[in-house]
Amino acid sequence: MEEKSKSLASADHRRIYKELKDSESNLLELYKQSRDATFKFKSSFNEVRKVENETELLRQRYYQMLEKECFSEVHRDAYFNNEKLLADIKDMYISDSQKLAHGHSMYIAYNNNYSEKREEYIHSMLEDVDKYYASCQMFKAERDEFKAEATKLTNEVEKATETISTLIEKKEKLLETSNNLRKECDERLEWGTELRNERDKLLALEEQMR
Repeated sequence: MEEKSKSLASADHRRIYKELKDSESNLLELYKQSRDATFKFKSSFNEVRKVENETELLRQRYYQMLEKECFSEVHRDAYFNNEKLLADIKDMYISDSQKLAHGHSMYIAYNNNYSEKREEYIHSMLEDVDKYYASCQMFKAERDEFKAEATKLTNEVEKATETISTLIEKKEKLLETSNNLRKECDERLEWGTELRNERDKLLALEEQMR
């Protein structure tokens, strides 16, 4: 059950990690798009200011020309063309600003989502670390208990071995004593037999002497 739980946790970690890596790639792409849009927006702003300045100069020249009553179609057309160009550039500037705002909002939203997933992954990892630490502590306690039991059994085996050695030594001594007693008994039986034979001989001799 523990192994199955670990396997599921590992699979979940791999899934979240893959999502994070994919999100990181997408986040980087959105960042580049937002950065490029910012540079383009800045460039468009500079272009707008430049054309505004040019248009203002042409406007002043045009109105000065009208005041002096020296009408020039070239100056007039240059002014109106530049004014139209300025309007077009401002439209593009507004469009770019909208794209920038949209891209930046997407980047922020994706970054927030990425941060949430990263926090989820870290939280999940920390939870599993706590679980694994608790399991390790439990296994360590069990190991220490088994180690103490093994030490106790080893001591008991050593004592039993010493007792068996002592008993074997006593047994060998008893066997030796038994053999000595048997030998002595056999010798006494033999001596008794000889005495009985001598007695029988004496009795027979006494009988003859009567």
